[in-house]
Amino acid sequence: MQQESPKINLYEQRGFGQNLSATLDFLRENFKPWLRACVYLLLPLSLIQSLSLNTMMDVVLGNAKRMATLNPAMDFTPYTKIIASYLGLIACVLVGTVLLTSLCYALMQRYQDSDSRLRGVTMTDLKPLILCNVKRTLIVALTLGFLGIILGIVLSMFSLAMHSFLFAFLIILGFGFLMIPLSLTMPVYVFESGQTVFEAIARAFRLGLRAFWPLLGLLIVIVILANILQLVITLPWYFAVVMRTVMTVEDNGSSAAGLSVFSFVQYLLGVIQAFGSYLTMSLTVVALAYQYGSVAEKQDTLSVENDIERFERLADDHRDADFDDFDKL
Repeated sequence: MQQESPKINLYEQRGFGQNLSATLDFLRENFKPWLRACVYLLLPLSLIQSLSLNTMMDVVLGNAKRMATLNPAMDFTPYTKIIASYLGLIACVLVGTVLLTSLCYALMQRYQDSDSRLRGVTMTDLKPLILCNVKRTLIVALTLGFLGIILGIVLSMFSLAMHSFLFAFLIILGFGFLMIPLSLTMPVYVFESGQTVFEAIARAFRLGLRAFWPLLGLLIVIVILANILQLVITLPWYFAVVMRTVMTVEDNGSSAAGLSVFSFVQYLLGVIQAFGSYLTMSLTVVALAYQYGSVAEKQDTLSVENDIERFERLADDHRDADFDDFDKL
């Protein structure tokens, strides 16, 4: 019989490499439920996202053909179509990011709280956690976005008043510095349910500063790895776009069937590109959670509190079961 691997605890002190290994181990161990849940939630969204992306490309290719044939009568009407498609693309990406983050953290919460880990878990089991996480993810995103816009406007006006490019550069550098520790806000707010959003932001900033360089290094490695995987997934779509561009420009009316086939292939590859992008994004989402768990454990020893709460919950369940058995006597 194959021995089961040790459970990957969220609250455990880890180094840089150990957090990276924990991320990959979690996704590998729970590959089937993770992929199944992603297909259920994100594949339908990828179908719409690919439609928006390819609609936008169709307008660009149409104008490219007019330019190649030296046709001065540029048609500006489709630009409204480009704007609508671009807005639809942005909306799909935002919704997909919220759903993916909520799903990954729901899987991690279920994994931590259940003795059976994620064996036999269904979407019905995950639904309450996902809905709760969607709410919390939206609150964090809107709050940080609002604060970022307000702070950016104030500092930009101050920079313009001072007529200093150096100050503007320092503002951009400062925003980049702030984003590193604040990247822990989402896991703090999701996994510490008693926190308000502003308490979560303050706590994430403190935790992030205490582990700034390991957090920065983890983000750099994870983002590079995710971008490499995303590039591999996206290359077939780019190749289809280039081929269709050549066929559109050189179209003499005899390749309508070929263009139709390429349009369909491009759409399917766009679906794969969109869905694959969400899958690779899971690396960053899960890695941030384990980085948060490592820093929080080092500072507050949350694993002890978590074990106590879990023991009390199991004791209550056992007492309820005893009472149920007593009633049956």
